[in-house]
Amino acid sequence: MNIKASMLVLLLLSSSICIGQSAKVYRQSFDQFIELDSSSIVLIPIDWDNNAKMGDVKIIGNKRTKNILFYDPTNDQQKKLFDDSLQIILNYSGQMIHRSFERKADTIKQLNNEHLYYSVITEDYNRDNKLDLNDPTYLYYSKIDGTGLELLTLPSYHLKNYKYIKASNAILAILVSDDNNDKKFNSDDSEVLYKVDLNNTSRSKIIARLKLKDRSDR
Repeated sequence: MNIKASMLVLLLLSSSICIGQSAKVYRQSFDQFIELDSSSIVLIPIDWDNNAKMGDVKIIGNKRTKNILFYDPTNDQQKKLFDDSLQIILNYSGQMIHRSFERKADTIKQLNNEHLYYSVITEDYNRDNKLDLNDPTYLYYSKIDGTGLELLTLPSYHLKNYKYIKASNAILAILVSDDNNDKKFNSDDSEVLYKVDLNNTSRSKIIARLKLKDRSDR
């Protein structure tokens, strides 16, 4: 093989490596340990490091949780909540995973004995190449060992708040609809009351809708 041919092969190899790296570039680190009350399961949040990105999407904010590792020290079984995908986990069972302003106890009691609940940003909804609080938050749940992950709220609706209702084994959630399709969730959009039936999630439905008033009436 002559010199020109050798240089061409090296150039092609170098280009393929650069293309592969540009497709997905991010860093991760482990955070604190969180014990589940009355369980042997330990949750270990995995954080995006500062200035992390995945593909062309930047992760905005310091110490955002990318994933959660579920680990049982009694048998060494482990399971990640999400696959190797793009998301920011904001809340866990109504408790903040990231405690930027205060550190509460590292043992957390789940809302019920069957599932854990997560508020998660999963998509660059406004297509600004940033994953941040301007994108919609969705509600997920899983079993306490991290298996059976399922989306509970509606796609393209931003989760504003939710409450677990023990008596009916249901969740009432307030969702914001992007009525004008401007890729924002604000006072120009309407809200819906959404019931998540945890006995059968296929029966989940919108209970009520607060329609926007005409601007002339404001």
